[in-house]
Amino acid sequence: MKKFSITAIDQSRVLIIVSSIAIFILFSMFALIKSDYLNLFTFSITLVLAILSFFYFKKYFTYSLTLGLQENSFLTLKNDIEEDIPYKEIRSYKIEELDGIRLEVRLRNNKKITIITSNNFGSTPEILKDFCNHFEEQIKIHQNQISLPIEKKKSFFETRLALYLLITISIIGLGCILYAVFTNKKMNLGTFLVIVIPIISLLPALLKVKSSPPPR
Repeated sequence: MKKFSITAIDQSRVLIIVSSIAIFILFSMFALIKSDYLNLFTFSITLVLAILSFFYFKKYFTYSLTLGLQENSFLTLKNDIEEDIPYKEIRSYKIEELDGIRLEVRLRNNKKITIITSNNFGSTPEILKDFCNHFEEQIKIHQNQISLPIEKKKSFFETRLALYLLITISIIGLGCILYAVFTNKKMNLGTFLVIVIPIISLLPALLKVKSSPPPR
């Protein structure tokens, strides 16, 4: 059995911690405004405390996970709890790559297994990517032995929607720039960033997917 030791992202923990920090900032700002103590110093202290809290709790964003590939199943080992999942129980799977790797496996009983890694927070996307490559190979081998199909779902950047979204944003952005040029109106930095950031965020990921070799 081939094993992969992964450091994955716990989405629920990230959501709880980030939401708590955001609530702390909002509540602090509200309290300072109400008490007339809001100034550059108190705002800076609040912001520094929020940033320090984020970096302190950052270590709780991840967890250790061991994945294993066998001839007829794959297993997950988390917190000393092992789960062996036969390939025949898999209905579909999806692999997404943007800021890290995301694997989503949907079983025939509608249970969903999601494993997320990021290039940040100390997780290991390169190991999960290696696992996904071997996982797909095993799925294809198993597909030839059973009659039940296992569907590979497209990631967002493999869909036409992603392409249409990029084209739409680009047209709107170009239109805004041309309007500013021909009407001699200055475009402020904020407006320019609102136009450019979505394009530079979508384009590399879309090009990466389109240029990837087809599945073997």
